[in-house]
Amino acid sequence: MPGNHCRSLLTWRFPGGKVPSQGGRLVPAQRRIDNDGGARSGAGLTVAEALRIGPLARGRVLAGRKGENRVITSVNVMDTPDIKDWLKGGELLLTNVLVIKDDTQAQVALVRDLFERGAAALGVKLKRWVDSLPPDMLTLADELGLPIIEMPIDIAWTEVLNPVLTEILNRQAAYLETSQRIHDDFTRVALLGHGLQSICARLEQLTHSQCAIVDVEGEVLATGHDPEGAEPAAEALVDEDWSAAVGSLTEDAEEATRPVAREWRGGLLLSNPLAAGSGVYGRVLLFRRSQDFGDLVFTALEHASTVATLELVKERAILETEKRFRNDFVFDLLNGSIENRETALRRARSLGDWDFSRPHIIAIADLDHFEQYYLRSQGRAEDHTQRIKDSFQRLVATAAKSAVPDTVCVEQSDSVTIMFPGDKEFKTLRHPEQVKKLASTIKSQVQSKLQEVTISVGIGRFYEEVMQWPVAYREARMALSYGRRIWGRDRVIHYDDLGTYRLLLSPGGIEEMKAFADEILGPLDRCEAPRRQALFETLEQYFRCNRRIRQAAAALYVHVNTVRHRIARINGLTGLDLEDSEDCLNVEMALRIRTYLAHERERRQPGAPL
Repeated sequence: MPGNHCRSLLTWRFPGGKVPSQGGRLVPAQRRIDNDGGARSGAGLTVAEALRIGPLARGRVLAGRKGENRVITSVNVMDTPDIKDWLKGGELLLTNVLVIKDDTQAQVALVRDLFERGAAALGVKLKRWVDSLPPDMLTLADELGLPIIEMPIDIAWTEVLNPVLTEILNRQAAYLETSQRIHDDFTRVALLGHGLQSICARLEQLTHSQCAIVDVEGEVLATGHDPEGAEPAAEALVDEDWSAAVGSLTEDAEEATRPVAREWRGGLLLSNPLAAGSGVYGRVLLFRRSQDFGDLVFTALEHASTVATLELVKERAILETEKRFRNDFVFDLLNGSIENRETALRRARSLGDWDFSRPHIIAIADLDHFEQYYLRSQGRAEDHTQRIKDSFQRLVATAAKSAVPDTVCVEQSDSVTIMFPGDKEFKTLRHPEQVKKLASTIKSQVQSKLQEVTISVGIGRFYEEVMQWPVAYREARMALSYGRRIWGRDRVIHYDDLGTYRLLLSPGGIEEMKAFADEILGPLDRCEAPRRQALFETLEQYFRCNRRIRQAAAALYVHVNTVRHRIARINGLTGLDLEDSEDCLNVEMALRIRTYLAHERERRQPGAPL
């Protein structure tokens, strides 16, 4: 028997399991594709239309009249009890009930089987093998909306098959011709290279609707209105309206990856995903204040979606290539592979229009334990974790650049390296507490939109010169890595916060010890000689006497207020608090390192004893 002659283009999900009819009203789904309201657009023939063709015009609907808008795409004849195994959907099934004439339960079950397989209608001949159909069969047909049509007993099946299939084929031919013209039209638009806006504009012209293209996050990429042209009409939707439209579609997570129709603002909103392979790049939205959508609209929307997807894939490929070159340069710089300052500045201007002659602060934002999250998410959609990672990187970059203009962000794996400018009005970021406050704000903004993951941020110290940034980058990585091990995830850690842990965990050796001692005691070393000596002597006696000021004063042969004054002076110069146990630990460790390094210098002098 003939197969499915009409291949539909799209499966749409409509509100309440309804689809728009040619008259503009919402009617029950013409063709059931799944159990909760799917329907196909295309060149099919409705049951109601078929009842006006040839001998079918003499038919009588016994039950299921509310399903007269179901779509017929082929005609088949039932010659076996297990006919359901051969149904593909959309069939007008013809039968004289011979094969199940003595089985009332099988007759009732046939209605449910046809409905579940997506058949359009059942045509029966009575008075030959059975005189009537069981009431339960008719009741079920009414409930499901599956039309049962009593056929005239004097007609042959071919008298039904030929005219119905001819009408279907004629409609399909006309439909395919129109579809090809629309395809050629959008292909020309794409070849002219005018981008997404021209695709939207052409779609609006073809469908007499309003159109927008949005990315996966709902940001408007293009509308049918040319931003450089005349002002749009008063009733035209603007970006804020389209954002609201996207919001109405995102209640169901699956709706981002499937065609959806939704009643919205008194009209109908269609959303078709822009997908290639396993990736979804965004959606095409189409809004019409009238709910009168014909096949032309769905066909145009699919062809526009195909061209828009290709455009986005092309743009993505270009952007990814440019981003890879920029990222490679930045990480070559931060890893110390670029040794010439002028080369670094020139390449920064060339690749990113960045001014790396300005001082910057280096920070790294990273998804906590993302490998474990990936393993926990294996039951989800294939690209779920990639979407989380892409969203994280985009949100971090957006928040950072919004907070501090001219910030540079580069991605690597599941982290973002952030380079804040530290000059002009942002000089306060040179202070650890200020840059930590900024990083915490960015972290909070990102996590408010990615609540199923946590984020940690590591920050390096401020360095003026571009050739010192590899040190800042190493410090940011250490702050991130060691900070997680010490205090756990979901933190903002400055390198200075590590304190003595740097010495315990770092492989830096003597150089790290020197850097730590200079960080703590450097302000004292830079004082004039007499004052420097007095401050260091006081500091050493203060710890030698277990931080008892009177004992320290006695050991130094000075008044107790002199010691108090010197301690206050040390606090002021170093920014530390010698009443705080953590600061005291750092200072005492720095004093011991200073003593050790002095002994090392003496030992390495010529003639010194081994």
